[in-house]
Amino acid sequence: GCRADEHEFQHSSKPWTLAASKTITLLMATKRHPKLFFVNCGDGITRKWKDCRTIGFLSAGQMRTKPGFFSKQLKTLQTGDVIAAYFNDKGYVGIGRVTKPAVCINEFKINGHKAVPADFSIDSNMFRSYSPNNKINAEFLVSVEWFETVHQDEAKFMNPVALRNVVCSLDNQPSVRKRLQKEFNIN
Repeated sequence: GCRADEHEFQHSSKPWTLAASKTITLLMATKRHPKLFFVNCGDGITRKWKDCRTIGFLSAGQMRTKPGFFSKQLKTLQTGDVIAAYFNDKGYVGIGRVTKPAVCINEFKINGHKAVPADFSIDSNMFRSYSPNNKINAEFLVSVEWFETVHQDEAKFMNPVALRNVVCSLDNQPSVRKRLQKEFNIN
């Protein structure tokens, strides 16, 4: 199944290659071998998928009833991990590679400068729960190099295993992996 606990992940050493002859190498020097992950991207009052696509990130956080619950899952992603971005009730909307691990919104950099509210869509509120004295409720962002993305209305297929997790391994989901390869033209 789909687990956020990194100790449950199994190793997959098969590299993915893109049709445009880009290679996503899944064996880089990290604490553990990079893996393939489902990441729930969401789109609402906090974050916008269009910002994730254009700026190059995925984010989670701002759950006041369970502080740190969603951002803790995002923090399990490491540089080199391949992610399959999933839009609830629509399907998969992107494939990319983590280029920097998750950081609090006040530490996230866009083109070398610290992110400010004006960097994001006017209808998003990425800084809503940020406080220098209490970062646990803040939005956390992981930097992503997108290989391919689509608008949420063009989402690929639904994944009934997704549940409410923000991050979970797809290494034990060979049929999902094959479908992602086909839908996003990845060999």
